[in-house]
Amino acid sequence: MTRPYFRPAPPEGTASAPCPPGWAAAPAGTWRGARLEVIYDPSRHRVVFLHGPSEVVTRALARSGFSCWDRDGGTEMWVAGASARRPLPSPAGARVGLRRVTGRG
Repeated sequence: MTRPYFRPAPPEGTASAPCPPGWAAAPAGTWRGARLEVIYDPSRHRVVFLHGPSEVVTRALARSGFSCWDRDGGTEMWVAGASARRPLPSPAGARVGLRRVTGRG
């Protein structure tokens, strides 16, 4: 497995299921009605959530090697790393909560 992927989030207060060796789970919040978490390799991937990003912010991310992988309403998920140019398989969309950046346009 070389790309981040989504899976259903565990119930509130419950630990995530085990991840592949070296990978981590992070809450992804609710997108398109499903609570999800993202599973990723922190040594290979950087994931950013933007809520209402401005063009200045999105251009800066793109120049920094990030690609927009998903959108849901005013929220966008951007990924950088070894597999950033490939779209993330998304059973129901997701919002990644690894680092939050709020752009004001």
